[in-house]
Amino acid sequence: YREDSELHKSIRKNMQKYIEIAKTGKSTSNKKDVIPELLHEIIIGKYIHIALEAMYQDGILKQLIPTIKDIVDMKDPKKRFKDLWEHTKLVVRQTVPKKELRWAALFHDFGKPKSFYIKNGKISFHKHEHESVKYFKEFAKNFNIFSKEEYNKICFLIYNLGYVEGYESSWPDSAVRRIHKHMGEYFKDILLLSRADITTSYKSKKQKILFKIKELEKRALEIKAKDDIKNPLPKGIGNAIKDLGFKGKDIGAIKDMLEANIKENELQPFMDIDFYIKYIKQKLSFVETTGNINT
Repeated sequence: YREDSELHKSIRKNMQKYIEIAKTGKSTSNKKDVIPELLHEIIIGKYIHIALEAMYQDGILKQLIPTIKDIVDMKDPKKRFKDLWEHTKLVVRQTVPKKELRWAALFHDFGKPKSFYIKNGKISFHKHEHESVKYFKEFAKNFNIFSKEEYNKICFLIYNLGYVEGYESSWPDSAVRRIHKHMGEYFKDILLLSRADITTSYKSKKQKILFKIKELEKRALEIKAKDDIKNPLPKGIGNAIKDLGFKGKDIGAIKDMLEANIKENELQPFMDIDFYIKYIKQKLSFVETTGNINT
C-alpha cells in the first residue's frame, strides 16, 4: 500500500464518493457495490498497518470513522499505558487475515478513550469492550458492508475478548466449561484475536500470556471431550451409594470401581440404579464403623 499503488489510487478516487452515497442514500453510479469489497480487501491486506496510517493521513479514515482521532490522540507522556493507535495497528497486522477478525481487531479498543479513568493512582479501562462494540455498530450502520452473520460475529468478538484476558490457571473446571460454552463456535477465533492482542516488547511477558491462552484452550477442549463421553452410570448413582451409608471419597471410590469393571467388560453399562446397587451389595462387604469397603 504505497501512495503510487493502484489500491491507493482506487481508494482516493472512489472513497469520497462512497462516503457521500452512504450518508445520503443517493447513488448515481454503481460505486456503492464496489467500495465495500475494496474496504474488505484493505482490511485483510498484508500491509494493513501501513494502509491504516496512510488512510488516516489522507483523511479518509477520519471520514469513515470520525472517532479514530480519539484513538490516535490517546497517548500518555508518562508511558503508563500503550500508544493506542500504534497498538491498534499492530494488533490488526498480527491478526489472522480473516475479514471478521481483522475488523474486530480494528475496533477492539475503540472504547478505551471513553472508559479511561484514574482511581487511587491506577489507570482503568473497565468495560471498554462495551463501548467498543457501540462504535463498531455505529460504523456498520453508516456503511452497510457487512452481512448479518459477519456483523453478529464481529460484535461478539469485540465484546467477549476480555474473557480470555481475564483467565487464570486457578479457574475451576466449571468456569472454563462456562466460558467455552459461552464462546461456542467463536472460541478458536477469540483465542486467535487474543494472541494478536499481545504487543508487549518484553519476551517473558509475551510468553506468559501465550502460555495462559494455550492452557485455557487445552483445558477447555479436554473438559469438552470428557463431557462428550456418555457416563455409563445412571444419574443419581452417587446419592444411591450415599444412602448405603458411605461418605465422601468412599462414594467416589465405589463409582471408580464400577466404571473400571464396566471398562473391563465385567459389568454391563447403562443400566438403572437398582441394578448397580444390587451389584454393590453382592460384591462388597461393609464395615459399618469406618464406612470403608473391601472387595
